[in-house]
Amino acid sequence: MKLRYFIVVLLVIIVASCKNSEKNSVAGKWKIVEFRMTLDGKENVSTTKNLTDAGAVWDLNFAEDGKFRQDFNMSNPDMKMKMEAGTWKSTDDSLFINISVEQAGIDLKYAYSISNDTLVLNLEHSPSKNKIVSKFIRK
Repeated sequence: MKLRYFIVVLLVIIVASCKNSEKNSVAGKWKIVEFRMTLDGKENVSTTKNLTDAGAVWDLNFAEDGKFRQDFNMSNPDMKMKMEAGTWKSTDDSLFINISVEQAGIDLKYAYSISNDTLVLNLEHSPSKNKIVSKFIRK
């Protein structure tokens, strides 16, 4: 009886820890909910309402096999949809994305965190103190 109880408790712990690691994984699909850009000391914030009202889209897809794709319309005034693909990998608190654009690779290094199915990406240009902080929720 004690052995059966021990096995049940052990299985519950294993399943719970697997679910927690999945929730803290970058892998999956994400959509933008907040965008903060600081340029020359001036901060501009777009909230979920601002982004929705403007028709802004920025979806990220981090595949388990290291492939990356983003679909977005926030890079130009006409809000035309674009798609970029590449690869990704993460370490403790850094996320590395390589995007193939016009036969060239662009390497991006973000500081990142995940909490309550919210992914926060922080891209900072050190010499100028300009930065972009983007928040995404899991789709």
